[in-house]
Amino acid sequence: MSGCVHRYEAAGDERTCPRPAADDHERCVFHLRPGERAAAGVTGADFRTAVVDDLDADDPARRDYVDVHLPELDLSALVVDGDDVGHLTFRNVTVEGTLDLTGAVVRHPVAIENAEIGRLVADRASFEMEVALEGSTVGTSACGAVFRARRGSFDRRLQVAATRFEGGVDLAACRIDGWLSVDDTTIVGRAHFPNLAVGTAQFVSSAFESGAEFAGAAADFATFQNITVGEDAILDLAESRVEELRVRPAGDLRCRLVEAAVSAGRLDQPNIGVAAYDLTDATLGDVDIDCDADSFDRYRFYRTGFDDFPFASYHGVLRDNRWHVHEYVYDPDRSVTVEGLEQTYLEAKQGAADVGDSETGSMFFVRELRYRRRRYLFSRRESRPLGLSLTHKSSCCRGRLLRAKYRYLRALYRYGPILAILVTRVQ
Repeated sequence: MSGCVHRYEAAGDERTCPRPAADDHERCVFHLRPGERAAAGVTGADFRTAVVDDLDADDPARRDYVDVHLPELDLSALVVDGDDVGHLTFRNVTVEGTLDLTGAVVRHPVAIENAEIGRLVADRASFEMEVALEGSTVGTSACGAVFRARRGSFDRRLQVAATRFEGGVDLAACRIDGWLSVDDTTIVGRAHFPNLAVGTAQFVSSAFESGAEFAGAAADFATFQNITVGEDAILDLAESRVEELRVRPAGDLRCRLVEAAVSAGRLDQPNIGVAAYDLTDATLGDVDIDCDADSFDRYRFYRTGFDDFPFASYHGVLRDNRWHVHEYVYDPDRSVTVEGLEQTYLEAKQGAADVGDSETGSMFFVRELRYRRRRYLFSRRESRPLGLSLTHKSSCCRGRLLRAKYRYLRALYRYGPILAILVTRVQ
């Protein structure tokens, strides 16, 4: 059997495809022209069989797929395990439909470079080595998820660079033991990463045009550096657990950290624009915030818990704001109640006391008592029976009438003689 005659460039050298040619043809099934494939009756099953043959071959170059144009490629439930740990590479590849790795076990590093893929699916797939997607376009429209790896696992690293996703990205309940690195990448659809478990997550110079959801995610370290989020979209980190979180957006940002727990980090403002952080019911540790008296309301502290938060660093800001911490630049998702405000300042008082900041704690205590008194008075009015309430109102009215009568009589006693003299002179 003769070899494939297709030639391509790799690492500056011109190489010949190492695969055997298809029967009665000069090229392998991957490099046949569309007309030749149709004439030979090549199907998706033939592509899958050819990949399996490449994995069993002694030549690691057969795991490089270069200058390949396929209608689709189904590698689902396949154990990708050659005799070495060389790369499985897709370079200058076009897959018009789906590249399907659902349930696959891949024990080689995977590199997808300068590719155009209609849809990339890796639900429940297991990748034991690094996976890199670079300089590629995934998806042909903004409908649905064009990259999906629900409940997938990555033992090393998932790296995405200079790539555009024309639809959404779905990594729900995905596990990444090492790094998740997303650089210079645009996600047109929604980035859906709920319950993601990752060691280190890094999003740099990337755009979430339809927002990003990380609800319930857990990370040792997460950074969002120079990111942008589409208008009216949010960066949702609700209920997440992050040991260290750093956020520095490129422009306007609304970040939802409701019920999140952040042990350390920094929540920054952009050079131009407003970044607003909703910290309702969150727990903050040693976290720095980028604010002055005029921008303090970009951070919403409402029923927020504090665990080693550095209150002393913000004495000046707090004094200038008269020790108000619950005001917010946007309308909050959760309405404000008197009970909630009392709890807000109770939590702040306790947080300040825990770090030995007695001045801040005492001022928050005053606020707490104020809202407690307001809640008590409100509850008394609500609990008073109707008859008693009417009697109380009637009593108040009689009191007002008696005071008015007293003031009238006193004025008449003081100024009555003078008024009589004036009337006599006029007559």
